[in-house]
Amino acid sequence: MPEYYELSCFETDYSSFLKDRLLGGTKKYGSYIDPDCVKDVSKTDFYNDLADFLNGREKELEKELKNSYFFLPPAYAPQTPKWLQKHEDKKNSVDKKIITVEEKNDTGRLFFLKSDQFGFSAAETIYEKNKSDKHPLSRLLYQYKRQEKEEQDKIISRITEYIKNTRTIGGSFIWPVPLEGKRDFVYNKIRGVGSYLEDRVDLTLLEIKHVINGRNNNFEKCKSDIRLYGEYEKDGQGQKVNTHMKQWFDHFDSFQGYVEYFMLEPFCQKVMAKGSEKGYDYIPLNIIDGEPIDEKKIDDYREIYYKTKKKDRKGEVQTLNKEELINMLNRLEKMILERTENMESAIGSYRKEERILHTKQ
Repeated sequence: MPEYYELSCFETDYSSFLKDRLLGGTKKYGSYIDPDCVKDVSKTDFYNDLADFLNGREKELEKELKNSYFFLPPAYAPQTPKWLQKHEDKKNSVDKKIITVEEKNDTGRLFFLKSDQFGFSAAETIYEKNKSDKHPLSRLLYQYKRQEKEEQDKIISRITEYIKNTRTIGGSFIWPVPLEGKRDFVYNKIRGVGSYLEDRVDLTLLEIKHVINGRNNNFEKCKSDIRLYGEYEKDGQGQKVNTHMKQWFDHFDSFQGYVEYFMLEPFCQKVMAKGSEKGYDYIPLNIIDGEPIDEKKIDDYREIYYKTKKKDRKGEVQTLNKEELINMLNRLEKMILERTENMESAIGSYRKEERILHTKQ
């Protein structure tokens, strides 16, 4: 069973909330919050688990990475003082290379990291009438509005279970944010339901692949991507700079390295590639049909999307019927749970190794 970060009352409260919406209610429940958005981080293990995973990957893959980073959970999390004490002898020499998932500013570090849940939004606001058609979970729920109570109860239970499973550690992207200014990442905002990406993990991975591969060849493939290339290569005035996004992606030697570092294999198909230094490559799997993404079809879809008047635009996910939505969500849930299992297994191994080293010392 994976590690769940939601409150113990989540299933009961969220199910009640969904039932209220199907009955036409508007009561506010406040029953859901992303695991990486909890205000008091001492009440969640999410950041600490994530930091342990990242530090473990750095150690295991250090020969394949461009440089060496340390990752700190938020400064006020319980584990942080112990971590600092343990690394006191290295603090001065390593401090400038620390990347932290903490949002609080701390001089001497390169940039911060923020996680982002990619299991589609589950916030209460997506069930509002003016937003419900854009979000797959709310669209699916309201298609059961005129169904029998038994069918409604089934879909309420299924959506609640889906949210719980996809909010595990395997359901996150990690994005860099600058030390100064707002702790927001523009790309993460615009890749939502207002763009052709529709918050999809598969299309986002494709854009990441374009940027990482493009730096070694050219950025031709990035021309139609929504913003990631700009975040990587230029500042707001079009000047080339050493952005935090560039520092982050340049940490990985290839897209293959990025996928394997973050254990994103369940979301990709491994293929032989003669031009690759490793002899193979990864193609993101389309979460709608489970097949490797056909870039020609994506290019055609994207071109049609942006040629359509803004008020009439509908992303691919918004055109899915009830059965197609359920199949897509089932597929995505399975991918996330497989990644979660792999990440949690790695975290357990890293922590066991640390305990053994500590005992020997």
